[in-house]
Amino acid sequence: MDRIGLPDPLFVENRYSLVDRDDEAEVLPSCRERGITYLAFSPLAGGVLTGKYRRDQVPPPGSRMTLRPEFGARLDHRLHAALDALTAMASDRGVDPAALALAWVLAQPGVRPVVGVSKPHHLDALAAALDMELEPADVEAIAGSMM
Repeated sequence: MDRIGLPDPLFVENRYSLVDRDDEAEVLPSCRERGITYLAFSPLAGGVLTGKYRRDQVPPPGSRMTLRPEFGARLDHRLHAALDALTAMASDRGVDPAALALAWVLAQPGVRPVVGVSKPHHLDALAAALDMELEPADVEAIAGSMM
């Protein structure tokens, strides 16, 4: 219970992914301290972490980048370099970048991803992520690749 007698919420749902990590400073520690589940909204950063947006290529028709161009502003040289590193790490494990990015979210204590599925094959990345076990060093290396 908080200071005015209300129970803590059961969960918090905020944007969180390898490229959206602002909540790590205060929100996630507070949730962990209080036993509140953190639901990671957009754990694939609007599709950025799926590998479908390539440097110097036009985004696929109907993709989020074509429907909401403001997402494209994030795709700078630095982010593309980080995505290349994520793709290489995923390839070394024999999985898609989306699966590795989801596995990273799943490895965060008290965090569960909210995964939107618009096509059946989108479930493949989630299934692969659920099958993956990341060591703490792997979690740190993946996060470090996105800095």
